[in-house]
Amino acid sequence: MWKKDGFLTQYVYHFKQAHKYADNIVWNLNGTKERKKIELGKWHRIVMHVTLNDVDGASVRDNGRLQTWFDGDLVVDVDTLRLRNSADQTIDRFYFSTFHGGGD
Repeated sequence: MWKKDGFLTQYVYHFKQAHKYADNIVWNLNGTKERKKIELGKWHRIVMHVTLNDVDGASVRDNGRLQTWFDGDLVVDVDTLRLRNSADQTIDRFYFSTFHGGGD
């Protein structure tokens, strides 16, 4: 999702999200890099990698991982996500969309 002035965030739904409508993960590698933004008239390469969290019987771990690269630079690396609650929940579809975020 892009915000004011083209700054980017990852809009992520997961079981332990802090907000009602997903969490926004800023594209700045947890504050260690300059925030990334879309540049008008320029093509950008975005690569995402999602790994589901481990589920072993009744044990569900919060170790799902999301990594995102922007023009070859790692900008998101989160490995504390609960993306499923049972082992039979798998990824069968992936939805990618870009939009300007915010309700105000």
